[in-house]
Amino acid sequence: MTEKKYPLRLKDLLRLRPNESSWARWSRRLLILGLIIFSLGVIGHLLIRFVVWPQIEISKPVVEKLLSERIGVSVTIDHLNVYWEGIRPVFDMTGLEFTPRPNQPIALIPDRPVLKVREIR
Repeated sequence: MTEKKYPLRLKDLLRLRPNESSWARWSRRLLILGLIIFSLGVIGHLLIRFVVWPQIEISKPVVEKLLSERIGVSVTIDHLNVYWEGIRPVFDMTGLEFTPRPNQPIALIPDRPVLKVREIR
Protein backbone atom coordinates (compact mmCIF):
# COMPACT_ATOMS: atom_id res chain seq x y z
CA MET A 1 0.00 0.00 0.00
CA THR A 2 1.40 3.31 -1.03
CA GLU A 3 0.93 6.33 1.11
CA LYS A 4 0.23 9.70 -0.44
CA LYS A 5 2.39 12.50 0.77
CA TYR A 6 0.67 15.80 1.36
CA PRO A 7 1.18 18.36 0.02
CA LEU A 8 1.98 16.88 -3.38
CA ARG A 9 4.86 18.45 -5.20
CA LEU A 10 4.76 19.39 -8.87
CA LYS A 11 7.11 16.60 -9.85
CA ASP A 12 4.82 14.12 -8.07
CA LEU A 13 1.83 15.44 -10.00
CA LEU A 14 3.71 15.14 -13.30
CA ARG A 15 4.44 11.48 -12.60
CA LEU A 16 0.78 10.68 -12.13
CA ARG A 17 -0.82 9.51 -15.34
CA PRO A 18 -4.56 9.95 -15.75
CA ASN A 19 -6.50 6.89 -16.79
CA GLU A 20 -9.31 6.80 -19.36
CA SER A 21 -12.10 7.25 -16.83
CA SER A 22 -10.55 10.47 -15.51
CA TRP A 23 -10.29 11.82 -19.10
CA ALA A 24 -13.97 11.06 -19.63
CA ARG A 25 -14.86 12.77 -16.35
CA TRP A 26 -12.86 15.90 -17.17
CA SER A 27 -14.18 16.09 -20.71
CA ARG A 28 -17.74 15.83 -19.37
CA ARG A 29 -16.99 18.57 -16.83
CA LEU A 30 -15.56 20.82 -19.55
CA LEU A 31 -18.61 20.19 -21.74
CA ILE A 32 -20.96 21.10 -18.88
CA LEU A 33 -18.91 24.21 -18.10
CA GLY A 34 -18.99 25.24 -21.76
CA LEU A 35 -22.77 24.76 -21.90
CA ILE A 36 -23.22 26.83 -18.74
CA ILE A 37 -21.08 29.66 -20.12
CA PHE A 38 -22.94 29.56 -23.45
CA SER A 39 -26.32 29.56 -21.69
CA LEU A 40 -25.33 32.53 -19.52
CA GLY A 41 -24.23 34.42 -22.64
CA VAL A 42 -27.53 33.73 -24.41
CA ILE A 43 -29.56 34.71 -21.32
CA GLY A 44 -27.49 37.90 -20.91
CA HIS A 45 -28.01 38.82 -24.57
CA LEU A 46 -31.77 38.23 -24.30
CA LEU A 47 -31.99 40.32 -21.13
CA ILE A 48 -30.16 43.20 -22.77
CA ARG A 49 -32.19 42.91 -25.95
CA PHE A 50 -35.67 42.68 -24.44
CA VAL A 51 -35.33 44.33 -21.01
CA VAL A 52 -32.50 46.87 -20.96
CA TRP A 53 -32.46 48.13 -24.55
CA PRO A 54 -36.16 49.18 -24.74
CA GLN A 55 -35.67 51.24 -21.56
CA ILE A 56 -33.35 53.60 -23.46
CA GLU A 57 -36.30 55.06 -25.38
CA ILE A 58 -38.05 55.79 -22.09
CA SER A 59 -34.98 57.47 -20.58
CA LYS A 60 -34.45 60.05 -23.35
CA PRO A 61 -33.81 62.91 -20.85
CA VAL A 62 -30.99 60.92 -19.27
CA VAL A 63 -29.41 60.34 -22.70
CA GLU A 64 -29.70 64.07 -23.47
CA LYS A 65 -28.06 64.96 -20.15
CA LEU A 66 -25.24 62.46 -20.70
CA LEU A 67 -24.54 63.77 -24.19
CA SER A 68 -24.67 67.38 -22.96
CA GLU A 69 -22.15 66.68 -20.21
CA ARG A 70 -19.78 64.76 -22.47
CA ILE A 71 -19.87 67.10 -25.47
CA GLY A 72 -20.05 70.38 -23.56
CA VAL A 73 -23.12 71.84 -25.32
CA SER A 74 -26.82 71.57 -24.61
CA VAL A 75 -28.29 68.61 -26.52
CA THR A 76 -31.97 67.97 -27.26
CA ILE A 77 -33.43 64.97 -29.06
CA ASP A 78 -36.90 65.08 -30.62
CA HIS A 79 -37.25 61.33 -31.10
CA LEU A 80 -35.09 58.45 -29.92
CA ASN A 81 -35.70 55.03 -31.42
CA VAL A 82 -33.67 51.92 -30.63
CA TYR A 83 -33.88 48.65 -32.51
CA TRP A 84 -31.78 45.70 -33.60
CA GLU A 85 -30.24 44.89 -36.98
CA GLY A 86 -29.41 41.23 -36.61
CA ILE A 87 -27.42 41.00 -33.39
CA ARG A 88 -26.29 44.64 -33.43
CA PRO A 89 -28.20 47.33 -31.51
CA VAL A 90 -28.97 50.60 -33.35
CA PHE A 91 -29.69 54.12 -32.04
CA ASP A 92 -31.88 56.24 -34.30
CA MET A 93 -32.02 59.86 -33.13
CA THR A 94 -34.05 62.42 -35.06
CA GLY A 95 -34.21 66.11 -34.33
CA LEU A 96 -30.80 66.12 -32.69
CA GLU A 97 -30.14 69.74 -31.76
CA PHE A 98 -26.96 71.22 -30.30
CA THR A 99 -27.26 74.57 -28.53
CA PRO A 100 -23.97 76.16 -27.49
CA ARG A 101 -23.67 77.79 -24.11
CA PRO A 102 -23.10 81.56 -23.94
CA ASN A 103 -19.59 82.73 -24.94
CA GLN A 104 -18.83 79.41 -26.62
CA PRO A 105 -17.76 79.21 -30.28
CA ILE A 106 -20.17 77.44 -32.64
CA ALA A 107 -18.77 74.42 -34.45
CA LEU A 108 -19.99 73.42 -37.88
CA ILE A 109 -21.94 70.18 -37.94
CA PRO A 110 -22.36 68.20 -41.19
CA ASP A 111 -25.81 67.65 -42.74
CA ARG A 112 -26.02 64.07 -41.40
CA PRO A 113 -23.95 63.95 -38.21
CA VAL A 114 -22.68 60.61 -36.96
CA LEU A 115 -21.85 60.16 -33.31
CA LYS A 116 -19.94 57.08 -32.23
CA VAL A 117 -20.29 55.82 -28.68
CA ARG A 118 -16.54 55.26 -28.47
CA GLU A 119 -15.99 59.00 -28.94
CA ILE A 120 -18.30 59.94 -26.07
CA ARG A 121 -16.55 57.95 -23.36
